[in-house]
Amino acid sequence: MNSRFIQRASSGFTLLELLLSLSLSTLVLVLLSNGMNQVVKRWSTEESQLEDKIDHSLVLLQIEQSIHASFPHQIESKQHKPTTYFSGTHNELRWVSTLSPGREPQLSAWRLFTLPSSEPHRRPYSLHLSTIPALTGPLDQRLAENSKKSPPLIYFHTIQIEYLIPSERISPTRNKPIEPQWKPAFSADATTAKLPFAVRISLTGIHRSAPLLTTQLIIPIGITS
Repeated sequence: MNSRFIQRASSGFTLLELLLSLSLSTLVLVLLSNGMNQVVKRWSTEESQLEDKIDHSLVLLQIEQSIHASFPHQIESKQHKPTTYFSGTHNELRWVSTLSPGREPQLSAWRLFTLPSSEPHRRPYSLHLSTIPALTGPLDQRLAENSKKSPPLIYFHTIQIEYLIPSERISPTRNKPIEPQWKPAFSADATTAKLPFAVRISLTGIHRSAPLLTTQLIIPIGITS
C-alpha cells in the first residue's frame, strides 16, 4: 500500500490540478491588474486636478495683482474730454495698471472678458485676459485687436464682477456719507480721476471636481484717485 502511495505521489500533478492552479493564477493576475489600473487612473485624475488648481491660482494671482495696481490713466474721450480709463460690467473689465506682464516700468492697459466655451456641456464660458502697452492712441481698439489672440485661461459656469463705489449721498438721519456699496457696473467720471475702492470677482465652477464651488476675489485698489 505504501509503495502505491509513493508511486502516485511521484507521478506529478494531474490535469485537473494544473487547470485549477492556472485558473487561480489568472484570477489573481486579473485582480492585481484591475487594482493597478484603478490606482493609476486615480493618480492621473488627482494630478490633473492639481495642475488645474495651480494654473487657476497663477491666473487669478495675475488678475489680482494687475487690478490692485490700477492707475487713473487719463485718455481723451469721444467728446474730446479727458477721462480716466477704467470701466467695467458684470462680466468685463478694462483698466490701466502700473503692472506689466514683463515687469517692465511702464503702464499697461488690461482687458478681462468672457466668451462662450469650447466645451459647453461641462462649463459654458471661458475667461480671457488681454494686455497692451498704454501708449497714445485708441486703447479700446488696440485691446479689441489684441483680444482676438487671447487664449482661454479658465473655464467656468457663472461670473459676477462688482465694484465698491463711494457714495456721494448724505444720510438724512446721521448727516454722514452713506457707506460705499457694491455695484454691478462702473464707469470712471469724466471730471474726476476716481477709481472704485475695490473689485469683487466671483467665479463658479472653475474646478471640475467641484462644479458648484464659488471662488471669490476681493481686490482693493491701491490708488483710487
